[in-house]
Amino acid sequence: MSTPLPPRPTPLSLPRLDRPLPPRLARLPPPRPSLPPRPAHYASTRAGIINLWDYRDEEFSFAGGWLVLRGPNGSGKTKALEVLFPFVLDGRIDPKRLNPFAAEDRTMKSNLLLRGQDSALGYVWIEFTHRETGEAVTCGIGLHAQRPRDTPARWHFVAEGRVGEDFSLLTHDDRPMTKKQLAAELGRELIASTADYRAAVDRRLFGLGRERYEQLLTLILTLRRPQLAKNLDPAKLSDTLTAGLRPLDDDLIAEAARSFDDMESVQRTLEGLAAADDATRAFLASYSTCLRVHARSTADRLTARRTETAERAAALRTAVADLAAARERQAAAETRAESADASLAAQRARLDQLRSSAAYQAVEQLADLERLVRTCEQTARQATAERERRTAATGRARAEAEHTARLAAELDAAVSRDAATVADHAHTAGLPWTPTDAEPARFALDDLQAQLAAAGQDYRPEWDGSDGVIVVRVADEEGPLPVAAFAQKISSHRRDQAELLSESEQRILEDALLTRLAQQIHDRTVDARNLIRRMNTDMRKRKMSSGTTVGVSWLLADHLDDEQRAVCALLDADAARLGPDGLARVRVHFAAQIKTARARHRDLPYRELLAEVLDYRRWRQFAFQLVRPGESGKTEERLTRARHSRLSGGEQSVSLHLPLFAAAHAMLNSADPHAPRLLALDEAFAGVDDTGRGELMSLAAQFDLDLFMTGYDLWAAHASVSAAAQ
Repeated sequence: MSTPLPPRPTPLSLPRLDRPLPPRLARLPPPRPSLPPRPAHYASTRAGIINLWDYRDEEFSFAGGWLVLRGPNGSGKTKALEVLFPFVLDGRIDPKRLNPFAAEDRTMKSNLLLRGQDSALGYVWIEFTHRETGEAVTCGIGLHAQRPRDTPARWHFVAEGRVGEDFSLLTHDDRPMTKKQLAAELGRELIASTADYRAAVDRRLFGLGRERYEQLLTLILTLRRPQLAKNLDPAKLSDTLTAGLRPLDDDLIAEAARSFDDMESVQRTLEGLAAADDATRAFLASYSTCLRVHARSTADRLTARRTETAERAAALRTAVADLAAARERQAAAETRAESADASLAAQRARLDQLRSSAAYQAVEQLADLERLVRTCEQTARQATAERERRTAATGRARAEAEHTARLAAELDAAVSRDAATVADHAHTAGLPWTPTDAEPARFALDDLQAQLAAAGQDYRPEWDGSDGVIVVRVADEEGPLPVAAFAQKISSHRRDQAELLSESEQRILEDALLTRLAQQIHDRTVDARNLIRRMNTDMRKRKMSSGTTVGVSWLLADHLDDEQRAVCALLDADAARLGPDGLARVRVHFAAQIKTARARHRDLPYRELLAEVLDYRRWRQFAFQLVRPGESGKTEERLTRARHSRLSGGEQSVSLHLPLFAAAHAMLNSADPHAPRLLALDEAFAGVDDTGRGELMSLAAQFDLDLFMTGYDLWAAHASVSAAAQ
């Protein structure tokens, strides 16, 4: 819901009737006859600002289509011009479009929320009235700003009738109408988009068509630059007129930029994939070499273990044979020990018998027996010791055999594991086991990581060496993959991307884009050439008080090379003379220029690069000729900065403003005969003396132009100006 308007501030003093001629202007020369009268056109009669900046509900009245806003800095005169004209004919709220010298924070939103409120509704409007029929047309824009939103909402209208008489923009309680309320007030839907609004204004008032209407707005904005006349010279005037020519269509530049960005994005992706593919292939070669070396080393270790196993198996067989022999000797020793024991027992029994017999008394016999017993005992002890020694040897042989058998089992298991590992690595590498030298795997991995990082892709190599073999995986957005599988995936993606950006498809796309761009540049060049020819014709008809006139031409810039000059000559030709061959040459030239510029400015967005490279306006410059009458006829010379400085003050001003007014005159002459002819000048004629100002106003009147001007002490009191509100 809209809020009541704040109290009205002290208004800017803007008397709307002709004033007596100030004394300092009384010496101006009388007006020169103007051209034959043109058909009556729509003239601006009123304009208004509602609830915007410091304006509560301000209405400005024009007189004879002219209005001068005077006042010191900060009085609001430039702000009024900024939000009224040509904004009401344009609708775009880019801060630099509203005011080229405004700060970035001086937005339309800040104009609406100047007093710190959270929400505000406002309107700006201009009324045009036909000078003969009195028919009135009002163009206006409604704006609704809210603090959380960056850009105000807008709605537009082109209405028959007058604000305050045929319809209102305020409710009965003095509030700005909402969009819905205004639609009900007008009895129809409002215009939503700025493009549709410009088309509606053009259809109703100008009849130029979209392209030329945009060119008119560009020229009006160029002329409205603050203090345009101050420090102006022929070179700066050329730049000003160049800026006033119609640039290439923003939509076409943006479309071409998107296409070039897409192609470059695909190309960058392809380059990254190619780099990753090459790096992975290089790593696989090194990695395969490392695997072959590792497999050879593992095979050598396997061979050594097999040799060792064979030797231990032979030792085992020897130990087993020794064990069997020892067991046989043990059995024989046991037999002999048993025999010795039996013999000892028999001898003892015999000894006992002898001791109990009569013969016991025989000493010799007894002694023999005792020796025999000792001998038997010694033999028995020797047999027992031999048995024990054989038993120990048997135990040692058994333990050694068991140890040998265990080692053999372990060797068999190790051989099996190593053989499986070697087979797996050989299968992964896909290569036979041939000896070769190789760089260490770590170095290869470091190289791979560096190259993948340089490729600009999010690939992360990983490795694991816990099993004695470095196993490499590469992770991407889908997760880690073995390096061989990753290589296959990257190679496949590279092929797909290369097919997406095949040379033929790229050429077809570039040719289609550049053909459209070349065609529009050609059309713009021809339109500009024709406009400047009309300007030159009009300018040479307007004489200064001294009888001097000024001509204008459009010459090739000095910095162009031969090829650029040849292409400009093609662009300057009529459409019938350009032909397919000429268009193809232009297209090839533009393609080369774009590629060269891209090589120099890799980080510049394509939209800016294309706008700069294809700005046909910078390939030429305006040249001005000073034409003076003489006894022997007219003399013509180039109006350079030095020559301009030697002119009188009035001639200096007129010679530089004449081309600007002539450009507007030529453009408006191509519009509907009844179209408004309003221009805006901010801080008009700054630095120009009173005589020069009078000359310039007389010049505007000769061109049948209406002026909306601001100035600190500007008066439009000149005999050639039929009426002006000031």
